[in-house]
Amino acid sequence: MAADPSPNESAAKWLRNPIVIVAAVLSTIAGAFRIAGVSSMLIADLLLIVGVWGLITIEVSCSKWIRKTGRYSSSIILATAFVSGAGSAGLAQLITNLKKQQPVQNPVQVPPLPTPIPALAPAPPIPAGPILRVVRYETLPYRVGDPLTVKMYVNNVGTDSIILYGGSHSALLDNVPPDYEERRQLERRLWAETTKYVSPLDRPLKFQTLVTFAALMSEETLTQEKIDRLAKGAVIYMMTILRDRHGKAVITSCFHTDPAGTSLFFCAEHNSP
Repeated sequence: MAADPSPNESAAKWLRNPIVIVAAVLSTIAGAFRIAGVSSMLIADLLLIVGVWGLITIEVSCSKWIRKTGRYSSSIILATAFVSGAGSAGLAQLITNLKKQQPVQNPVQVPPLPTPIPALAPAPPIPAGPILRVVRYETLPYRVGDPLTVKMYVNNVGTDSIILYGGSHSALLDNVPPDYEERRQLERRLWAETTKYVSPLDRPLKFQTLVTFAALMSEETLTQEKIDRLAKGAVIYMMTILRDRHGKAVITSCFHTDPAGTSLFFCAEHNSP
């Protein structure tokens, strides 16, 4: 009868059991994973479970083969331990790669820097000084003994009042050329004569910072004969230049009457306001 194995021999066989070795290796690797940390512990646990199940299956098959053949040698134990260790290392490498890829798959969303608000451009300064704009003209009825009078309304949108000097040059013509080019040449000649006049300084016109008017008057008074000519188709051209005290032209105007005496026709190169 064979003698029972001694407790030391049983303990040695138990320590040499590949299942014990694999469990120790896997426990060590699992502990390392836990300490190092992974991006998804669920993935680590699943891989560890699959690895343990696969290695245990291999160990059980090896144990059956060892019991059947009786070749229970240290080389087989070492080979099995090597396979187990290689499998554990492969799992460790796989989890490490997952951990490295995690920041790429789920990048940290860094909030963009706020766009600097551009500084607002300073508002343009309010224009200083007088700024005159002709608003409208108003004709007055013809009267014998009075000059032809037309009110020119001017709006001063500036910040200061201004005093202007000047007057009007007038000419009575029996008819206006129907051709546009001829009429423009006529009006150019009349305007050239007007620019030769020197602005008198004895009749200043003060324009306040509001709508005021200047009475534009012809150089000669109206007679009944002239009024009759105007009723038959004659016109009176009135060219006006108002200058400041430095001689700079500030307001210019050019128009002629119509036979009815109720409206005005502006020169070709001096449009209405």
